[in-house]
Amino acid sequence: MTVRNIFSAVVVAAAVMVAGAAIPGVSHSGTRRSDTPEKGVWDFAPVPVWSFDHTGADTLGRIAEPRVSGDGRLYFHDFDRHISYILDENGALVSTFARAGEGPGYVSRYINCFTLDAGVVVGSMDKLHFFDKNGLFIKSVPNNIFESFPLVFTGGDVMYTAPGALVNLPGGKAAIRRIDTASGEAKIMHEYTLAEDERINFGGVIIGLIPQIKMDYDTQNGNLFFGRSDSYEIMAADKDGKITGSFGLDRERKPVTEDELRLHFAGSGIPADRAEKIIPLLPRKLTYFHRIQVIDGLVYVFTVDALKSGIGRQDVDIFSSEGEYLYRGKIVMPGNDRYKNLDQMALSKGFLHAILTDEGGASRVVKYRVSMPGGKSR
Repeated sequence: MTVRNIFSAVVVAAAVMVAGAAIPGVSHSGTRRSDTPEKGVWDFAPVPVWSFDHTGADTLGRIAEPRVSGDGRLYFHDFDRHISYILDENGALVSTFARAGEGPGYVSRYINCFTLDAGVVVGSMDKLHFFDKNGLFIKSVPNNIFESFPLVFTGGDVMYTAPGALVNLPGGKAAIRRIDTASGEAKIMHEYTLAEDERINFGGVIIGLIPQIKMDYDTQNGNLFFGRSDSYEIMAADKDGKITGSFGLDRERKPVTEDELRLHFAGSGIPADRAEKIIPLLPRKLTYFHRIQVIDGLVYVFTVDALKSGIGRQDVDIFSSEGEYLYRGKIVMPGNDRYKNLDQMALSKGFLHAILTDEGGASRVVKYRVSMPGGKSR
């Protein structure tokens, strides 16, 4: 988990249901399920396929943001070299793109990345930069990352946005908006309101500790699944943003101690005296999850189990699109493979990509073959 001091105003939480056309099988009333999966434990059993740690004579630097497209290409960014890479499904370098700089095709400050059917979008502080799947620049559109942090793109020019974190929210309110980047048309699809005791006065993001809104789009069935990470309620909506139901688990958030927070900051590069001023502002419980993904009709919720780095295991709650709690998934990295932060892996159809960091700080990208529980027919 790393601190990202890039947000000044952000998001919030307490669900307000909005009527809409129902997705078959999803309850409008919301279903809270037992924390016992119907089909038991699912072992993803990752097996290494290839590894990538340099390009030409250049060793990779501080790499992050792994994203996998529908055709198996991997996109990631090097924050030391200020450039993004594209690897094909066999681990061969396709191209580089989104180099730091000004002008068409350059990115003033890389923030995040999203894969589309036809390409990739890179977000910076004031713009969204669109590239094709080979990294060829297409266009840029204005976007204020503080007010409109992209969650997903659903095709064409439509995206859903929210504050980047549920902190420093005016009135304790955070809205998810549906935005047409071509026309500029925007409308609120859902709004969260934080109670007084839930509001956090902190200007950054610690993944797994600071609450965020997470969302993914089911490209096969045209459905959205989203939720605030400090509340185990996953909302379902259609492509137009109409809420159709919700589901979740009866589970307690895990506590975090001041000593654990100090240990986290000790490895973050933040001076100890500054960390001591930050710690009183932080929550004393972890979030429930840090990512939602939809793959082959199943909803994967990546849970948070500890505030630490050097991670070798990830638990994943696996639901049907109707909200049935099917499996408690276990991703156990083989051997001594470890990834540094919670956002350093990407699950896709039958594969897992992870950015690993060894004890000396050297990074490499690894692709694993994994066993998947399958789609709705399983």
